[in-house]
Parts: sequence; C-alpha cells; structure tokens
Amino acid sequence: MTGSNGRRAVVSLALFLAACGSQPVGGGGDFATPPQQQPDAAQAPDLAPTGCERDGDCAMGGRRMACCAGRCLDVSGDAKNCGRCGNACAGNCCDGACSDPQTDARNCGGCGMACSTTHATSACAGGECGLGACEAGWGDCDHDAKNGCETNLHVDAANCTACGMACALPHGVTACADGCYLAACEFGFDDCNGDPSDGCEQSVLDDANNCGGCGVRCAAVPNGQASCVNATCELTSCNQGFLDCDHDANNGCEVQGATDAKNCGACGVACAPGQVCKGGGCTCPMCNFPNASASCVNNQCVFEQCNPGYTNCDQNTQNGCEVFTDGDPKNCGGCGNVCPQNLPGCLKGQCVASPCLGNPQWTRVTCTITSWVWSSDNTKKTLVDANAAHTLQTGCHHATDAALQQQNNWMCSLDGKGWVSTQTFVMAGCNQSWWHVGGSFSGQCGGHDGDVTRHLVLGDNDCYPY
Repeated sequence: MTGSNGRRAVVSLALFLAACGSQPVGGGGDFATPPQQQPDAAQAPDLAPTGCERDGDCAMGGRRMACCAGRCLDVSGDAKNCGRCGNACAGNCCDGACSDPQTDARNCGGCGMACSTTHATSACAGGECGLGACEAGWGDCDHDAKNGCETNLHVDAANCTACGMACALPHGVTACADGCYLAACEFGFDDCNGDPSDGCEQSVLDDANNCGGCGVRCAAVPNGQASCVNATCELTSCNQGFLDCDHDANNGCEVQGATDAKNCGACGVACAPGQVCKGGGCTCPMCNFPNASASCVNNQCVFEQCNPGYTNCDQNTQNGCEVFTDGDPKNCGGCGNVCPQNLPGCLKGQCVASPCLGNPQWTRVTCTITSWVWSSDNTKKTLVDANAAHTLQTGCHHATDAALQQQNNWMCSLDGKGWVSTQTFVMAGCNQSWWHVGGSFSGQCGGHDGDVTRHLVLGDNDCYPY
C-alpha cells in the first residue's frame, strides 16, 4: 500500500482503536480483551441506570432514590437499604422506614395497611388491627373494636362516667352530665321531698295531700271523704248516715239520710205523710230504735233491722242495735267475739293489729300546732285522760281564720303524731263543757263555738267507732 491511500488506511485504524478505548500492547498487531459489559437493568428492576457517584445522580420520577456502591436504588421499599444505603430491616421497609408487620399499627400486616379507630389509639397484634386505649371520656361499651370507643361517657345515661354505670331513679327520667341527675318525673309522680337520690317518690294521682302536685291538699268536706282521683280532688264517700243529694262537692254530704223525711236512707226517698225518718227508714213518729230501722204498721212501730255495722246483742229491740260490731274489740264481727292481745283492734268486723290502719273513719295527723287541742269533757283535763275517754278533739284554728283552716284541714296535733277523724264536726257548748288541753294554753275553752273540729287519738291502737 503506497502513496496517499496507504496513509489514509493507517489513520483510519488509529481512530478506530481510540474509539474502542484500546491500547496496543507489544507488537504483532494484537488487541486487549474488551471491557466487561455492565449489568443489564432488566436483571435488577429496583436499579436505576448505573454509573452514579452521588444521590443526585439517581433522581427518578419522584421516587426516593439513593446511590449505593455506584448503583441507584429505591430505598423507600428496599429491606436491605431502607431509607439509606446499608440500612437492613428485620421486617418490611415501608416508605423508607423499617416496619414490623406484626406490631406496626401504620403498616399492620403489610406496608400501607394502617389501623384506624374512633376516639382511641390504634394497636396491631399478630398482623391484625386491634383497639388500644380509649380517649379520656370515651368508652368501648359494646366491646366492638371496629367502631372504636363509641360511647361518650360524659353524657350517656346508660354509661355515665363508665361503661355499665346506668342512671336509674325510681319513677324518674335520668340524664348524665359527668354524673347522674334527675331530669324529669314520670307521669303521675313528683319529687316532693326535694331529694333527687330517691327519684320521684310521690304519687300525685291518688294522694289527697299531694293531689296533682306537691303539697296540693284536698280540702276537708262536711260529713264526707274527699279523695284524690286521677290528680283531681273529688267527693268519694259520705260518712255513715249522710248523703250527697245535690252533687255539690263543696258542701260535702249535706243531707242526714238517717233522719231526713225527704231523703230517708237514700236521696229522693220521701216518707209518707205523717211518718218520720229514723235510722234511715220511714216510720211512725213515736218509733225510736237506735241504730236500726223501723216501719209503721197500723200506726204501730215494728222493728225491722240493724243499721250496717251494728248488732242487737242483748235482743232488746227497745234500745235498738246497741253494739257496733264493725269496730268493737269486745264484739268484733259478732256479739261476744273478743279480739286477742296480738290483734287488739277491730276494723270492719275483723280483729287487726291496729284499729287505725286502714280504718276509713280515721287518717293520720298531718301537721303540728302549739295549741287548739281540747277535751269535750271538762272533767278530763289531761291528754291521757281525754284520749282514754274518747273526748280528745283538735281544731287547729278559729272558725274566722278560713285561710289557715283550708291549709291545715284541722288535722294537727301538739306533737304532729296520732290520728284524726275523717269526719269533721262543728264545736258547740265550748264554754260550758270543753277544756283547752296542753300546749301553750290549758284552761277554759275560750269561746270557740263554730270552729270546725275532728276527733283526735294519740296512738295507733286508740281509734274507736264514732
């Protein structure tokens, strides 16, 4: 090869060798072995292109990359290089941080599998989400970890301050505000003692002293019984021998049916001309059988029958039916039937422990006074003597003091104890035969005629028929 063509061939060969990065070794025209091929990126899917010298050389689509030993690695999920080169994890590498999939609540069972609970800290055990501690004031009362600590212990009346601590008060509607309180009363009940601990303790549907509301008393009615019916005061019964013929509760049982010839024994039952009403029956004017009814036959008196509760024990019709067998402990329910010591009282013909309890003729004292207690027999001048003689009376206030009479219903005693008659009476003959007993004054009656009074007894076994 000569001339210019030869020179061009030499130059071309030199350029070729330079491009291949080879250096001639020795003579004879031999070449060095070619450099080894770099690893194929397909063989290491977590590697970026090789040949890095620093982390900045490995930027790739927002992924967290690092240059480790000349190779670009994704250290956000590489368990051998987690977050930085050479940081090996025993478990998973999640977002550049080592994670135990058995206990990590943010990556429970695997990366990105976060536990979430309501009003509680999250927990992970065995790779499964669980419930940690509840926030203050919240509770897991349904024991269901899926809805967390679902109960507000501040305001839940069924779980007030703690699970299972239910608010409950008798006849009351309860609520919770960091503690139970009485919010309202059930229908027909009220909190009359002002003590929320026993709820709404008082019925206001049938209590004559709390009728329709606390302290609303049914006023006393003449010769009858006022009761509370469905929160309304009504005249419910008449005393024996009296009738309510005008159906006006304000004047009570205004007719004495035992003697009224126009209403003899019942409203509207009139006696024939020339006859009178005695014992609730029409008879001749001269007939008089106590506690019994009689008829007039050919202008002659004929004994008919005893009034209810009375018996003719001596078989003498001239003195009528002299024994009240409905209330006499010596003739209880029948002549000669004496009540035993353990049942000393007689009520409706039955021996009972107390002749006062359940007796429609008597009711408990409801108030205290310092005076206004009398004996209707001025020879019985002490409480004990008057009580034994059945002459003890209470009136509470003068007849002119209508407002106080209405308030107390003449049902007071000196110590707030005892029983008073359900029937009321009008005082008469005060200055002649009555005596003011005990309290702030003792002595002559002092001009109380016209006052309304009730019979008074001191003990549970002292009630008597009247």
